[in-house]
Amino acid sequence: MNIPLVSIICAAYNHEDYIKETLDGFIMQKVNFLYEILISDDASTDSTAIIIKQYEDKYPTLFRTFFHEENQYSRGVPFFFTELIACSQGKYIAFCEGDDYWTDPYKLQKQVDFLEEHKDFGLVWTDVDFYLQSSSVFKRMVFHSGTFPIHDSFTDVLIHRSFLAPATWLFRKDCMSMEINNYCDGTFALLLDILAVTKIKYLDEVTAVYRELNQSASHSPSSINRYKRYQGLYGIQKDYLKKYKISYEIEEAIDINHFESVYPYVVIFDENDNIKRGKEILKRSNSKSLKIRVALSLSSSSLGIYTLKVIFKLKDKYCAFKSH
Repeated sequence: MNIPLVSIICAAYNHEDYIKETLDGFIMQKVNFLYEILISDDASTDSTAIIIKQYEDKYPTLFRTFFHEENQYSRGVPFFFTELIACSQGKYIAFCEGDDYWTDPYKLQKQVDFLEEHKDFGLVWTDVDFYLQSSSVFKRMVFHSGTFPIHDSFTDVLIHRSFLAPATWLFRKDCMSMEINNYCDGTFALLLDILAVTKIKYLDEVTAVYRELNQSASHSPSSINRYKRYQGLYGIQKDYLKKYKISYEIEEAIDINHFESVYPYVVIFDENDNIKRGKEILKRSNSKSLKIRVALSLSSSSLGIYTLKVIFKLKDKYCAFKSH
């Protein structure tokens, strides 16, 4: 009788300026079922852990907290899966990291109602507002407005590395794979595993705010960090091609999309083998952007490569200046 129906999973690291808004979004949920909040503080060096403890003391029946003395993310440990989800009791799992927050007090109730009534769906997600921290500007309803495409098939998500706002998700725990991999984005792999066995549903309403910080795991002013993330996502795509025995045509589409994203980085970081492979793959693309056409042209000469490196170095300096 006391087992929660929903487990809210939250990871926090140096989020002292944001974590109260996140936790308040959990507390305000109006539901007719029990839920629990599992939150991990990843060895924060600010007051994030203190704030979490204050909420735990105030709501002891809701919170289950995990405080690390050593940073787990830096070691590549996917604590979302190994620790929090493994300890969760709910039939359903909801995500929200410690810098994002929910805005709809009926978010969980509406999503649970949908999944309870539609057994052939494994995940339900919604639109989201983006908050640009550096400029204090909101981008409203990023899916409804067309800022991000709405994908709901395994193939489309795999090819396009689709962003589907994990802070809005509610999904069936028994649909996920508990296989542990040190991926750069565990939610991408999780979404693919869910789509491999069930359908997902988009609700055209906003339930959360995604906070875009100047520096985060998915957003960085550094070219090398952006490139590493692209490469990490590409590695996930390649693994899932093998895992689910996907056709050659899909692999070809993935390769083209990937090199349209990373080719300039490949050039400026002197990856000669990948420059050659990138050129061959991009020749087969029918939709090269201006950026790619310029990068292909510049990469054909040493002067062009030098020019491209200067452009990216100036871009990094500008992004670093903006982030401060």
